[in-house]
Amino acid sequence: MKSKFLSLMILILLTLSACSEEMNNDKGLIKVDIQGEFITKIENEKILVVSNIPQDFSSSGGVKEYYNATWLYNVESSDLKTLKIGQKVEYTTKGLTMTTYPGSVELDEIKIVKMKSPTTTNLTVEEVIREAINRSPQIEVFILKDLTFDEDRQKWLVQFMDGLEKESKKMNLEINDH
Repeated sequence: MKSKFLSLMILILLTLSACSEEMNNDKGLIKVDIQGEFITKIENEKILVVSNIPQDFSSSGGVKEYYNATWLYNVESSDLKTLKIGQKVEYTTKGLTMTTYPGSVELDEIKIVKMKSPTTTNLTVEEVIREAINRSPQIEVFILKDLTFDEDRQKWLVQFMDGLEKESKKMNLEINDH
């Protein structure tokens, strides 16, 4: 009886260890928290800031997934020297927002939000987002949907979409972590 019990326990332990090895196959994937608003374009004295947090206006006849995109104008030259495409920001505005898409409003203050990059990467999160935007010049309103680092392959996996496309599909891009 004891030998049967011992054999059964060994079989269960072997099965559990095989399962845990199988689950560890995804261990090399590090998902980065990217909730917020990002600079996607810089032109003259204005910047385009796009949110990747969807708003649902379908209950009032609007779209199910709306992503805020706003041109911030009258950006001070001192700010323009430090602001870069791919940075996460928080800002306040002055006056009324033009309701076109993307909207347009005067910038009051802007603050860069430091993003945490995985410790095993060479590129920062901001550099990866900037590279993805630079590789996708056809995208007018770049909406970052997902950002994952694959440790095993040393590649960043970027998922994004174009906010100006009515039936915008998610697109994927791989970026080497050089």
